[in-house]
Amino acid sequence: LFSAWRAPIMNELQSWGSEQASSWREAGLDSLTHLVDSVDISQPEDALVKLAVEGFAQGAEPASTDERSSRSRGTGFEITYHYRIHGNGDVMVGVDVAPNDSLQEVVTDYLPKMGLQLEVPDHFDQFEWYGRGPEETYPDRKWGVDIGRYSGSVADQYVPYLPPTDNGNKADTRWAMLSNGDVGLLGMPTDETTNVNLEQYSNLDEAGHQYELEERGSIGFDLDYLVSGVGGTPVEPYDEYQVQPEATSFEYILRPLD
Repeated sequence: LFSAWRAPIMNELQSWGSEQASSWREAGLDSLTHLVDSVDISQPEDALVKLAVEGFAQGAEPASTDERSSRSRGTGFEITYHYRIHGNGDVMVGVDVAPNDSLQEVVTDYLPKMGLQLEVPDHFDQFEWYGRGPEETYPDRKWGVDIGRYSGSVADQYVPYLPPTDNGNKADTRWAMLSNGDVGLLGMPTDETTNVNLEQYSNLDEAGHQYELEERGSIGFDLDYLVSGVGGTPVEPYDEYQVQPEATSFEYILRPLD
């Protein structure tokens, strides 16, 4: 599903920074509800099925009863998913997404990110990727790390900041795979590099210390088309590393592997 949330970093939380997190929470980016308006299915070929799903990723609901009875659905994103399921097992997922006017009125600065999040069973605990590594990298902090093929456990990708915050992003990634040692799920963009992250805890954006973190019970496999940079202390990222609340499109290939 579409995701626009990451656990805010200190610059995005503190008054000595640029403090975007309050507007992100006001817009409900941390708790999007995915509503389906229509589903269209076709099979143009024997080994190809197409699905088009139109919907709305709702953050904050309308504030008043009058607004609820109107056409407004609160803050959120108009979304169309385009699925192409091939006979060889590949699933291509295209996303057209546009923030609505209500969201743009609340989030007047930048968004945390825009991308897809897959829920993968937690026994898929081995991670491999081709991109920058093995350390974490972000769009504005990546040039000192080489591009190559890397692997390790999911647990090893976590960076224990204090307090806990977003961590472990892999920028300029060509492909990434989670596996359990026998089978795996590979994700890759169709024509560009992407950002990849793994979410292991359910309360990363709420915990004040490491011991307060709660296991997610699954792995959030994040394939993020756009991710905002992290800047410095207390400097926000340059404009070119900020994800603007504007319409965009992206596409990924999901491939099962043995």
